[in-house]
Amino acid sequence: MAMLKAASLGRTAVFDRETIGCGGSGVGLGFGNAFHTSGAGDTGGIEYFLSTGRGEGYLEGEGYRKTPELASCFVRNLPIIDLPYTYRVFKPLDQVDPAVEQPCLVTF
Repeated sequence: MAMLKAASLGRTAVFDRETIGCGGSGVGLGFGNAFHTSGAGDTGGIEYFLSTGRGEGYLEGEGYRKTPELASCFVRNLPIIDLPYTYRVFKPLDQVDPAVEQPCLVTF
């Protein structure tokens, strides 16, 4: 979120498929099912991380869903896509040079 805020304030934010720190951000950025590639072993399963947690030795649950079953249903229904690009670049539209680059998404 800090990088998106930076882009909203006029700076450029670049996200890399190989260095995202959070599976949820990887999914949201179109890097495929990043729940399995970015530290998910520490969670005991994404369904536990998004809900109650798994217990000692794992990351604490975030409580976004009440139970692991509800969290699992939520994740199964996400529109997970894997776009064939390594990077995502966020910057103000007035900084885009149409002779060199073509925006594929505009976020308000």
